[in-house]
Amino acid sequence: MCSTSPVSSEDWLSGGRVEVTLEGLTFVRSKSAAETRGTKRVYDVEWPQIERAELVIPALGRPILWVVVTGADDSADAPDVRFAYKVKRRFVEPVRALVSEINQECEARRRWAHPDQT
Repeated sequence: MCSTSPVSSEDWLSGGRVEVTLEGLTFVRSKSAAETRGTKRVYDVEWPQIERAELVIPALGRPILWVVVTGADDSADAPDVRFAYKVKRRFVEPVRALVSEINQECEARRRWAHPDQT
């Protein structure tokens, strides 16, 4: 996943995008989406702060890309809105691949940070 140009998910998500960079993830929301949720438009999160990513597929409603960030206000039922996006249904598979890449990167960085614990 080591890429110097950001990978954008603008077409896949409603009201924003997630950019994957060497430094971490950048969460960007449209102005109206940020105002609706009461959040800033842009959040930069470095890799050490990212615990994992999930694709949550509820019984009703649209799938959700949820990135679990250390110190975020997450619960089992309600992810932190700053790091959760509704997924357009036709883009579930690309988002599933993005989730896998994020989790692989997180795991690799944990191994690098603690090589004696593998």
